[in-house]
Amino acid sequence: MPSIETRTLTLGTMLQSHSYFVPKFQRDFSWDSEQIQQLWKDVNRTIDERTNTYFMGSIVLKLDQQRSRFEVIDGQQRLTTISLLLCALRDCARDNDHEAAADQLQRDFIARSEFDSDLPQAKLTLNQTNRHFYEENLILSADREFLLEARKDVGVRVTNRLIAKAFSYFRSEVDRLLERRTIAIGTYIREVINALNNVLQVIEIVVENDYDAYVLFETLNDRGLELSVADLLKNYLFRTAEDRVDDAQENWTLMASNLVGIETKRFLRHY
Repeated sequence: MPSIETRTLTLGTMLQSHSYFVPKFQRDFSWDSEQIQQLWKDVNRTIDERTNTYFMGSIVLKLDQQRSRFEVIDGQQRLTTISLLLCALRDCARDNDHEAAADQLQRDFIARSEFDSDLPQAKLTLNQTNRHFYEENLILSADREFLLEARKDVGVRVTNRLIAKAFSYFRSEVDRLLERRTIAIGTYIREVINALNNVLQVIEIVVENDYDAYVLFETLNDRGLELSVADLLKNYLFRTAEDRVDDAQENWTLMASNLVGIETKRFLRHY
């Protein structure tokens, strides 16, 4: 019998309660304009309509072996995108001399301070491909001009271009919102924090092990870009391959290239 625990909580409560990490070989950040714009509309709809509750989907987690943080099995696209929105708000607050609001966003939702380190530790650690770009260019503060250029720079990985694109979109939309509504940045940030802490709800699903996650993903479809059983199996194989991870990656790529016109998930199920 799978061990699966569920509870409903707000995104703000979730981000303030624990730290999270995306497994090393989890799929890269992949949300593009459609998903980014929808999340922006969702957040602002709750503010405009004074909504009491707004459901944002499910987040699937597994407590790591040290029991100090949670591994994100599914939901990393939404968590990453929310963090990019919060980074945009933080920087907008700083640019408008609202240091207290910027510090609250940073402390509560973006990064925690460690007593033995001068650098803040991201509350969400991304995967191998995205981590350095995210932490180097967004955690402390974002270089807006650099990120605007990074959106189109072919020397930057596509997935990191999407991160730069999402941040730049949010920053532009926040600026536009403030100009159009003549609302103070401090007031708007308070409304966003209220939405995070009281309105934007998710179902947190915590599994004990990878087997429980396999069982769950046979029946669970997540909002956004679905993480399939094939993705989950690939992550498991890469994680357990240890010093043979390069061989595992090469073999997986070879298998996928041979499955021309055949869905990987369907092939694995029949195999």
